[in-house]
Amino acid sequence: MKNLFFTAFVLTITNFLGIKTLAQKDISPYVVNEFIGDTLSHEERDYYQLFSKIDGFQCAVFYLNPDSSLNANVQYVSNGVLSDTLIENYKNLKSLRYHIYARNALENGTLDTFHPVYESSEYKRGSEVCAYMSDGIENSGELLLVRESSILILKPDCDENLNNPDCVFHGKASDIEKLVIKGNSNLGWGIGLGLLTSVVVAGVIYQANYHSSSFGPGIDEKTAVSIGVAAAGCVIIGTVIGILTSTPDEVIEPFSEYEISGLSTHSRYQSNEPNELKKIK
Repeated sequence: MKNLFFTAFVLTITNFLGIKTLAQKDISPYVVNEFIGDTLSHEERDYYQLFSKIDGFQCAVFYLNPDSSLNANVQYVSNGVLSDTLIENYKNLKSLRYHIYARNALENGTLDTFHPVYESSEYKRGSEVCAYMSDGIENSGELLLVRESSILILKPDCDENLNNPDCVFHGKASDIEKLVIKGNSNLGWGIGLGLLTSVVVAGVIYQANYHSSSFGPGIDEKTAVSIGVAAAGCVIIGTVIGILTSTPDEVIEPFSEYEISGLSTHSRYQSNEPNELKKIK
């Protein structure tokens, strides 16, 4: 009897801590994909061969962490009693999705041609934008979604936590005075390419003009000047290439609701709105 009481006490404390942990994070169940949603049933557990070491498994509800790992709140039956436990960092979101899609491909006999193309549209990054609001506040980040009269922006340093309302800015078009779509700067890449090329060119010139004298190995003054000129030229050319291949910022000012229709091409989700964002009104 004492052992039974102790076991029940431990399970109660474990469940309480698990619920408390989820409450502290203030998150909602996360939709893993269209096949299982946010909850894995007993039948789906058997089909996808997940949580195989948990006896009496009933279901598992998934929660997304800021680092894209998943917590799973698992319900199971032990000694006729329904209990639950929180498994933290169960799997990475991407790896779990891959596992599910691969299992379906195996069942359909298409495993030999399977590759995770399902990730391509979902993980397309939107453009970096900055919305200047009529109240003077600036909101910047990745453009997630463009609705009929509003936009949703993922704030910086929020990773992929779309379930957290504090991570997503929802701005009405009527409240936006100016919108800046940030361009792509290749200046640093161009300078780096120029420096790398200059090292290679300098090495070629050095090897071609290397000589040994009574004063020791070295190169003459003319060769040294040639190396310096060639290196400077490579850096300049790389810088010019970086500037020419960069795209400038696009500024929409004044911003009106008529401008919003063309912004969808810059957003991550251009057609299907994910369930996480549908909750943000």
